[in-house]
Amino acid sequence: MFGFNREKELIGLDIGSYSIKAVELKSKKKEIEELYEVKKIGYELLPHDAIVEGTIIDSAAVVETIKMIFDENKISNKNITIGISGNAVIIKKISLPSMETEELAESIIWEAKHNIPYPYEETNVDYAILKPSQYPEETNLDILLVAAKKDKIANYSSAINQARKNLELIDVDVFALQNALEVNYPEIFNEKTIAIINLGANITNVIIIENGIPQLFR
Repeated sequence: MFGFNREKELIGLDIGSYSIKAVELKSKKKEIEELYEVKKIGYELLPHDAIVEGTIIDSAAVVETIKMIFDENKISNKNITIGISGNAVIIKKISLPSMETEELAESIIWEAKHNIPYPYEETNVDYAILKPSQYPEETNLDILLVAAKKDKIANYSSAINQARKNLELIDVDVFALQNALEVNYPEIFNEKTIAIINLGANITNVIIIENGIPQLFR
């Protein structure tokens, strides 16, 4: 959600507390569908306590591990997307009256200041409209409000820059999982209620999706 360039081909980098994983996908369009195949994949363990509760403690170890993954797997693309999670990431569902784009942007700032337990100036904020108004009688917008502490983002972007890679896009882990489900199983994504559970070494992510709309996230 906290993106800079969404058009480039990117390397997905999963920086966990136990290991770092990288994947490079190749797009294969088939009729009206867009499919992907795994082009390259890399995996390396991290030293103990290099990352604690989602915060990089041993930056040098993380940097060297990222470099190792790219070198050993001959991944030449330096443009990276990562996912973040933990207490420094806040996700809220809010409802606002339908309004013009400029008014909505101002309302989002107000809502962020009142729904985020951190000073607004210390966070990066993004949002997505979950259910756009399709009928005149619909007067409210369901909105997903997402905020991440700037020092959390800086913590990760610094390590990636030191590894001589380009951080192009930051997503929230649970929404990266949602995107993967939507691409691979579109027929059930839009028609059923699904729970995705990602069990990590120190952090577990859960998202419940109903008819393509996220309803619960932890």
